[in-house]
Amino acid sequence: MKTLLLDANVLLALAWPNHPFHHRAVARLTKRGRYRWATCLLTQAAFVRLSSNPKVVPGAKLPAEAGEMLARLTSNSAHVFLDAKKARLSKLFELLRRCHSHNQVNDAFLIWVAISNGAMLLTFDLPVQHLAPVPELVEVIS
Repeated sequence: MKTLLLDANVLLALAWPNHPFHHRAVARLTKRGRYRWATCLLTQAAFVRLSSNPKVVPGAKLPAEAGEMLARLTSNSAHVFLDAKKARLSKLFELLRRCHSHNQVNDAFLIWVAISNGAMLLTFDLPVQHLAPVPELVEVIS
């Protein structure tokens, strides 16, 4: 069973009905078939931080409220939590060498977590696909 690691933007869209891509995220996860979906420490922290930012989420929540929403989302039976695998640090360094700027560092870490766990990164961000060593590691929701 393949696992989809949701990046923070997909997680935000899934959680908040007022997010402009909410319906696209829900539709993609509804037709995930046999796929499980995942978060990691990086996406969970970003979710709480961004959900608390009124420039990102209209009607932003307090961090505790965002944490409660995160707990509800991740209690779903199809959810799994992915850890980074220290044994795969060489793969992370390869991905970091592919980065052209600081803006790609989080994406490199997410791809590394996905690779380390045999998962695929799910995002709205098309350029992330070019950072992956093979495009099949990243699925872009259009």
